[in-house]
Amino acid sequence: MHVRLGVNYFKLNKYEQAARELQKALELNPQIKDVHGILGVALFHLKSYDEALEVLETAVRLNPDIPENYYNLGLVYLENGMAKDAIRALQQALALSPQSAEAHSLLGFLYNQSGTNDKAIQHYGQAIELGSNSADNYYNLGIAYYNSGNLDEALSAYQKAIALKNNLPEYFSALGLTYQAK
Repeated sequence: MHVRLGVNYFKLNKYEQAARELQKALELNPQIKDVHGILGVALFHLKSYDEALEVLETAVRLNPDIPENYYNLGLVYLENGMAKDAIRALQQALALSPQSAEAHSLLGFLYNQSGTNDKAIQHYGQAIELGSNSADNYYNLGIAYYNSGNLDEALSAYQKAIALKNNLPEYFSALGLTYQAK
């Protein structure tokens, strides 16, 4: 009963009620496999990152074959400033589900942040190829190209970002700075 109620609250984006019900379910049976993953995401939405981390680590231990648990764990690691752990979790998510555009995009972000431009370019490219051709992916791909010194590719990526979303000044600023650098 608590599981079903928690899942329904979760689907309605009522994360506090979802977390409460799912925690009650786990008090009754801590080995319910699928509940940990959902509870971890609810706690993430509630910004209870330390608790979400603990719950999602349990989810991964109980369900090592579910890529979403690794992806969500990666998000929590990122929020906790644990970039290396986030990268490892996302790599595991991709090992289980190589077609995850979201995991590729988030890995691209992490590699961009760490200055590993070649890997950032690779993962943003994969995310775009897999259908996540969002303006943000193109913009961040442009940043990686710019930082690697490939200004022509950076220009192309920024132009694609602007074509998809032309109301963000930072896109135009990046485009202008890249033209200026040429």
